[in-house]
Amino acid sequence: MATRSSLILTICIPLLACACVWAQGPIANPGFESGMASWTAYSYQPGAGANPAEPVVGCAGLQPCHFTLLAPSAIPDGSMVCGIQSYETSGNGGVCQTFTWTGGPASITVSARAYSTKYDSTPFDNGCRVRMGIVIGATQDRSAVGTWLTFPWSANWLRRTVSVPGQGTYTLFIEAYQPDSSAIMSTLWDTVEFVAQPPVLVTSGPTVTADPAHPDSGVIITWSTNVPSSSQVDYGLTPGLGSTQADTELTTSHCVTLTGLTHSSLYYFRAASAAPGYLDWASDDLTFETPIRFSNIITRLSANGANTIIDWTTDVPTTSQVEYWSEVDPHVFTTENTALVTSHEVVLTGLVQGRQYSFRVWGRNSPAYSDACSEVGKFWTLPPVSIGLANGGFEDTHGAEGHSLYPWVEYVTEEGVSGYHPIDGLVGPYPAGGPTSWFGNVQAYSGSYFLGAAANAAYKNGGVFQRVMVNPGDYYTLTVRY
Repeated sequence: MATRSSLILTICIPLLACACVWAQGPIANPGFESGMASWTAYSYQPGAGANPAEPVVGCAGLQPCHFTLLAPSAIPDGSMVCGIQSYETSGNGGVCQTFTWTGGPASITVSARAYSTKYDSTPFDNGCRVRMGIVIGATQDRSAVGTWLTFPWSANWLRRTVSVPGQGTYTLFIEAYQPDSSAIMSTLWDTVEFVAQPPVLVTSGPTVTADPAHPDSGVIITWSTNVPSSSQVDYGLTPGLGSTQADTELTTSHCVTLTGLTHSSLYYFRAASAAPGYLDWASDDLTFETPIRFSNIITRLSANGANTIIDWTTDVPTTSQVEYWSEVDPHVFTTENTALVTSHEVVLTGLVQGRQYSFRVWGRNSPAYSDACSEVGKFWTLPPVSIGLANGGFEDTHGAEGHSLYPWVEYVTEEGVSGYHPIDGLVGPYPAGGPTSWFGNVQAYSGSYFLGAAANAAYKNGGVFQRVMVNPGDYYTLTVRY
């Protein structure tokens, strides 16, 4: 029984402490669990193309929750949140609450999430935001806010803090900003926390730069705060972090050096500062990468289709080299181009037609950086030219692939739209006159397979081509449904 009592105390003590903080705070209904009680909703129009709308309170998730668009996997507190979500429109509005505080300097921290995607579900920052501000005195006029504190665009809940200078009457404003209807938008907020301590606030940073003494295995993280405070960085190769570098000296200019890092790796980190008598500050969960980093790796065909060209960029100047192979071919390295550049191009020649290759790009810049290579990528070479049109009914099989487009080659185009996906490609089996059908009750014109593209509130652009040996005057007939 002693062990059981100890466990109950361990759980209950922080819950009681939390309850005391809420009870003593002047903000009523801080978690919106009582709907809009104690809050005043308003709408505004920031400009042409932006619509006014008052926020609402509801749960976030699947039906029957009110907030179902881009719903977060969890919410900060309780079961209710406040905000505005929009699809093919925009909504601009917020809430405010006037309160009186009789103590000394204090802090108000709000959790919020401003996230948006294109209509094809691709993450897209169209400028939607959540912001908050505090005004001395009682008012419902949002224009009285002198400085808005804006939450960055993120799929995660973020926390931001404003200062309460001391005793007096204040009005807190929290609002959604949705500039236009170019995206699906979710602008939500929750958990208004009042703490009877002034906050440590960051005034710049955090900024990550390479350590000149160890450019590929060390970084320097800097930030500034409004009051002298300690410096700490938690970091690691996973979101769980795991390592800590700290300095207890109180300062407003913070500098933490991380050494012994793995090159060409993604690191997660969080910076923090604390000072006696102040509410601690912690950054969002952030990332940095150690060099050499490869990006924008693109494979493309040469103009005559005989060669494959690989382009990429690096964050620091390096040499250029490609390693490539197939299931039946050994690993081959191209001749290294020793020029130190950040934009790279290598042409692969002598490849077998109609074969899938694997490849990695390499970069070197010794002795400053360790040799590095990219992750493995893949590309296909073009099939041989057909003697007459092949697989014209899309019913053919190709080796272990089963039904296949081969020797058709699928491609993607972007026709001046904000978001697009490739076509669906080979579709089936939906035999003509059969019991099943595809999107829009489509069945094959003949046989069981066809080439298709279907979209709902999205874009799909592209097609297929086949290289064919033809005679002048040959005719080809295409059957389509759209």
